Amino acid sequence: RASRATAMSALTAYLLAYNAACMLGWGYALVLALGSLAETRGDLTRVWAAAHVPMEVAQWAMLLEIVHALTGAVRSPVFTVGLQVMSRIVALGVALVAPSVQSHWAAGLMLLSWSLVEVPRYAFYLNALVSPKGTEGTLYPVFWLRYSLFAILYPTGIAGECVTMYTALGSPQLAAFFSLAPLLIKANLALYLPGAPFMYLNMVKNRKGAFKKRFPPREKPKPAVRGTLFPPDGKGGRSTTVSGKAVIAAAIRGAGGSEAAAAAERVIKEKNWRFKYNKHYMKMVRLGCESPEAALGIAKAGLDWMYANMEFVTADGQKGPFGDMVRKTKGKFETGVVHGSGSPGQLAYKGPYD
Repeated sequence: RASRATAMSALTAYLLAYNAACMLGWGYALVLALGSLAETRGDLTRVWAAAHVPMEVAQWAMLLEIVHALTGAVRSPVFTVGLQVMSRIVALGVALVAPSVQSHWAAGLMLLSWSLVEVPRYAFYLNALVSPKGTEGTLYPVFWLRYSLFAILYPTGIAGECVTMYTALGSPQLAAFFSLAPLLIKANLALYLPGAPFMYLNMVKNRKGAFKKRFPPREKPKPAVRGTLFPPDGKGGRSTTVSGKAVIAAAIRGAGGSEAAAAAERVIKEKNWRFKYNKHYMKMVRLGCESPEAALGIAKAGLDWMYANMEFVTADGQKGPFGDMVRKTKGKFETGVVHGSGSPGQLAYKGPYD
């Protein structure tokens, strides 16, 4: 246990360092990108040149997230993480192989969108690691940004990636790097058709789940318990299995004799009551068929157990043993009859003798 705790502590320390470094890297890229936009009055074509260095470092570091998912260091789906990271890596690789696209507005939009979405994402992970309540204990502004910014930044980021790669198709540098590169880029762009909606809808699903978990709907007040209750089972519940075994055992003992006592003991020791209760019921019936006294003894013992152990809650909330409470209850019990519309001749119930 000590070694496992040490390993978990080391993993937590590593994840803290990783997420903090990535947040700072993307944060620095965002500051540089916003500074460039401020200086150039919103010229996206200048953003890449101003902020590409920290962005590239942080983006390559995201490859480790696939490793984290594969090794179980974090509980993230490998396929989704791999799809998200590798789509970015491909777009980044295209921009590096074909530098002419770096001055295109799409490359600037891509970098800006990535930075804006990654800073709060890593801040969220970092906050969750230091919070005793995990993700549920993160600061609400960080939580909200993590699960809301994607609504705008995913479409802008995907648009930037697609336009950047499409623009690179006309660059001679791409074909010079690898003759099949243009064909691979076209194939990659085709994958965005099913991939982009999948990633976006996955985030929508994650957002709904995260908000529902953080702000669960109020439970409707349960109606007050009234009427007959099974007795407590000693484990915080009211098991019908425990009660069923106990009442049948008590009823069988009512037949009297050593055979009945042994049969009752077998009932108590039965571990698979749900599927093997029928043989004990059959034994009880056989014992009751031996004499009128045995049959009456079985019925009386079973009813006595029920009256003594089952519980009854009155209309005003008083609770106690069924027999005592019913005797105190004023009023009367009535018998209801349900009249069926079918033919009695078509009804049949068969019970196997053995």
